[in-house]
Amino acid sequence: MLSRRIAEGLRRRGYDAVAVKERTELISLDDAEILSVARAERRALVTNNFADFRELHQMAVRPGGEGHFGIIYISNSYRRRRQDTGKIVRALEVLLTQHPRPASLRDSEAWATTA
Repeated sequence: MLSRRIAEGLRRRGYDAVAVKERTELISLDDAEILSVARAERRALVTNNFADFRELHQMAVRPGGEGHFGIIYISNSYRRRRQDTGKIVRALEVLLTQHPRPASLRDSEAWATTA
């Protein structure tokens, strides 16, 4: 859902980020499959699809669930236009700075917000 420019901006800041649109094998996957790939790659997932991923989070963290390495939500109020890319990257960087360890967001949800 998010632009590859956002992933590129995070990589320029030293984060190991990838956009679904950068990997053709991911483009046709559904939400549960995307979360499964993120889990296998030990990646936090960034989305603005709160409704669907909230349900997937709850299923993943219930007893016997597979867990995940974090789900970060971006508010739909972010316009996601080219000129807003920097604002989104900065909001994600603030959150990632607050959770510096690789598994800091394991089995949790967080919101990337701006001041």
